[in-house]
Amino acid sequence: MKRVTASVAATAIAVLALALLPALPAGAASGGDATIKGTVVNGTTGKPVPGVSVSLSQANIQTNQPNENMDQTVSDDQGNFEFSVVGGDAYMYDVGGKYQDADYLSKALTPQPGETVTARLVVYDTTDSAKNMSIVSWIVYLDADPGGIAVEQSVAYVNSGKTTYPGIAMPGSKDHLSVQLPVATTAVKDSEQTDGFFAQCCSGVVEGTFGFTAPFSPGSSDGTLRYITSSPVMLSFPAQFPTANFTLYVAPGIDVTPEGLTQAGTESLPGGGRKKGDTYRLGS
Repeated sequence: MKRVTASVAATAIAVLALALLPALPAGAASGGDATIKGTVVNGTTGKPVPGVSVSLSQANIQTNQPNENMDQTVSDDQGNFEFSVVGGDAYMYDVGGKYQDADYLSKALTPQPGETVTARLVVYDTTDSAKNMSIVSWIVYLDADPGGIAVEQSVAYVNSGKTTYPGIAMPGSKDHLSVQLPVATTAVKDSEQTDGFFAQCCSGVVEGTFGFTAPFSPGSSDGTLRYITSSPVMLSFPAQFPTANFTLYVAPGIDVTPEGLTQAGTESLPGGGRKKGDTYRLGS
């Protein structure tokens, strides 16, 4: 039997867990027989943006992030850009750009031989205010693991404004920390895995905190963080943004004593192949 104690403050949730148990060919973007053209548009103002450095990259199908820069240009006075590429199903490309210190990426493109495809690269003005940021769903799943406790956090964010929130400036660095998710200080080194929004570039665990530097553009973003922690361990979940729903799912074999969390019964836990377990939610 594994034992968990959880406590909730106005802005934080704490859990005490006790365990008793194919690359593209080099130079593919030069002398090609297809064309990628498009426009950089400011999603805040609706106007084209000139002078943006636009890069062409090989697309990574699994993570939807660029692998390597293959070509680069600058948007013209009307925000337009164009690349010559090799067409065909084996060739997938991304178009990306940086605007006001935030990075943006188009959807993956697969032009066919002789075809011209259009890429729309939408950028936004940035803001240092997090007033439009919120967490609409935060799910924590605890399960037994030979190494101690397996922890999974799935978080759904919403930026309801018309500007990008890049996060908090990191001292001594040009990066901004947009996501700060707590990780147990006894987490097994290099055990963390990420999916969704968190699978993009530039994330890692430093001093018990999962840091992520991709900016929050208007709209919704969701990501999942998984890791293993030894036990016993105290898990704390401070709310970075206003949080509408926090749910703790506990697999069979783990005993939970919550503070500030209300037991909501026994439910089928999210994810394929998982057994029914106890569910706890924030609030009454």
